[in-house]
Formats: sequence, C-alpha cells, structure tokens
Amino acid sequence: MTKPGRPPAPLLDPQQQSAMTITRGKPVDATERRSGPQLTVGELFVAVRQHWLLVLGAFMGGIAIAVIVSNAQTRIFESVATIYFDPRPPQPLGEKVEPVVDTSADYWNRKEYYNTQHWILSSRAILEPVAERLRLRWDPGFIRNKAGLERENEPVLSLDEVVGILVSRIRVQPIDDSRLARITVRDASPERARRILTALTELYLSQNESELMAATTEASKWLHNQLTTLKSDLDESEIDLHKYKKEKDLLSVSLDDQSGMLREEISQINVALTEAKTRRQHIAARSQQLADVDEKDPVNLPARELLESVVLQQLRAHYLEVSKELSGLLGEGKGENHPSVVASKARRDASKTALLDEIRNIKRSLEKDVRAADSEIGGLQSLYNRARAGALEVNQLEIEYRKLRRTRDTNERLLTLVTERAKRAISRGCCV
Repeated sequence: MTKPGRPPAPLLDPQQQSAMTITRGKPVDATERRSGPQLTVGELFVAVRQHWLLVLGAFMGGIAIAVIVSNAQTRIFESVATIYFDPRPPQPLGEKVEPVVDTSADYWNRKEYYNTQHWILSSRAILEPVAERLRLRWDPGFIRNKAGLERENEPVLSLDEVVGILVSRIRVQPIDDSRLARITVRDASPERARRILTALTELYLSQNESELMAATTEASKWLHNQLTTLKSDLDESEIDLHKYKKEKDLLSVSLDDQSGMLREEISQINVALTEAKTRRQHIAARSQQLADVDEKDPVNLPARELLESVVLQQLRAHYLEVSKELSGLLGEGKGENHPSVVASKARRDASKTALLDEIRNIKRSLEKDVRAADSEIGGLQSLYNRARAGALEVNQLEIEYRKLRRTRDTNERLLTLVTERAKRAISRGCCV
C-alpha cells in the first residue's frame, strides 16, 4: 500500500533518465539525489481526496472561530456633523464701514481663529456640559462602549474621567480650503453617538450665541455713548466755527470770494506796476539822450524830442539859420570884428542859448516825470505787497476755517451714521 501523501514515482526509460527535470523551479540532473520530500499538485489532490473529512472539519472549524470572534467584537458607529465658522467680528457701524485693522483678512489671524474653534469643540468648556446634560457618568454603556446596558443609580466614574473618554471618541477634522469642519462622534450605540453629537453642537452654538449677544450688548452701549459724545463734539465744533467767522469778519463775504477778489486785485496791480516801470524806463532813456547833447553845437537832437516839441524845432531851425548866415559872412572874407560878423555872432549865440534853455527845460520835465514814475512805482509796489500779504492772510484764514469746517462735517457725518445704526439696533434688537 502506498504511503499517504507520497504517490509512487513514475518509471522513466533509460533515455529520459539522462534528461534534465524541473524541481521547485531549479534544473537538476535526473541522477541527482533529492534533498527533501517533494509535493506536487497531483499528490496534494490525492491527499485531500483520501482525507476529505479531516479537511472539511478543519474548514468548518475555521469558519466557526471567525464567526465567534466577529460576534465577540463590539460594533462602532459614527455620527457626523459639519459646522461653518465665520471669523468676521461684529460691526456695530455696519458692514460698509471698514475697521481700522481688518483682522479677518489676515491669513494667520484666520488660521489662529479656526484652530481655536477646533480646540474649543473638544475642550472641557463644551464636554463637561455635554456629559452633565446626557448624564454620561451614570451610563455604563458609554463608559464600557457597549450597547444596551442600563444606567446606574450612582455615578460610575468622575466627571474628569468621563470627559477623558469623550475626548477620545470625538474628532474635529477641518475641511481643506473652506471655513467648514467635520465633527465625528464614535460610539457602540448609534443613538448615543447621535445624542452626544447633537448636545455637542447645540452647546457650542449656544456659547457662540451668548458671546455674540455679549458683544452686541457692548456694541449697543458703545453706540449710545458715542451718540452722546458726538452730539457734544458737533455742538462744540459748530460754536468754534461761528466764533472764528465772527472774529475774522467772515460773515458777509465768503473766503472763496475774498480770495478771488484779492487774486484779481493782485493781478491788476501787477499789470499797472509793470507798465509804470516800463514808462519810467522810457522817460529815463529820453532824459539821458538829452543829457548827451553837445552844448557847443546843439544841432544833433533826438528825433523823438523834435517830433514832440514844435518850439524845439523852431529854435533849432533858427539856430541853423543864423549859423549858416555867420558861416556865409566869414566865407566872404569878412573879419571877426566886422560889424556884420559881430551882429551875426550875437544872433547865433542868442539862438544857441534859447535852444539850450529849451533842451534843459525838456530835460528837467523828463526828470520830474522820472521822479513821478518812481513815486507811482513805489505806491503800486506798496499796494502789491499789501494785497499779497492780504492774500496770504486769507489763505491762512481759509486753512483754519476749512479745518474747523472739516471737523464740524466729520462730527455731523459720524453722528448721522451712529444715529442710523442705533435706530437699526433698536428695531432689530441687535446691532451687528
């Protein structure tokens, strides 16, 4: 009889004995001695067929053990909820009024806010009220993580121990790129997991509402305090503006009108001053030309003076005439002492004297005009300086006036804004 598990080896002819055979993936010579027992698929099949009862029993026993182990393990259920976080702070002046420092827009502040809220959800501040509300200290099923156990009449564990168990069964997981977080409660009882999750979210939201209401109350108080302060500031700014206008005589004509009139006056004075300076320059130039006339032979006179003075023209013409007469007498060979020459020289000298006197009269008149022009220029310069100083003073008044008016306008706008927000707070019962 063949030994179980090892069927007889097949017979090989002499030619096959010298060939190579494959054993466990390794080529070996047919003449090589086997190092250990070899089990083929055929041999295994034969062994199973011969001992099928034993194999079947082992298989059924394994199934039974698996079922027993599976039934012995506690089934754990999960209850999941999603919470939305809003990092924006209350805005008592409305959403359109931007805060001085926008903390909600800063990445690190938002991250800190979210991490804080995640920590609060699994903190003692929330879990202790949850444990007390659900009486988890008296619940052996919760403590042992079993379903179906009845509550005890006395606390099974302390509050700290129950909170520690709650912490181990709660997971807060933020959802990436969002303001959401997923809260998961794991427990052997699905109903208990749901109740714990419900109590946890309700208490968290209740605490947030309480904090929000506290902030709302503070904001409402702040609004009413601001109303009183702003009314006082507005009244004070109105009085300051009125006093300033009265002291600076700004009641009849506005600063803009005064400034415009002063600018026009300065422009006109500047034009007149320029004309006076130009006229003075022309007069001084004429006086200098007359001063350059040769008194020994005052024939070459400025054309402008000749054109403007008929007397000067006549005197010059008479001087030229008697000078020509004298030259003619001398050219005829008459001597210096000849009566005709002496008479002609006397007429020439008298004409020359009259011509030089007229030139001096015109020059003195021009010098007088230069002095008048200087006086006019000085007066215009004084007017210009006073107008310019007045313009600077009006500018300074305008700066101070606009400053006071801006203060008044700002207080008025703030009072209007806060009054409107206070009315909304009263009508809605909140101010956020």
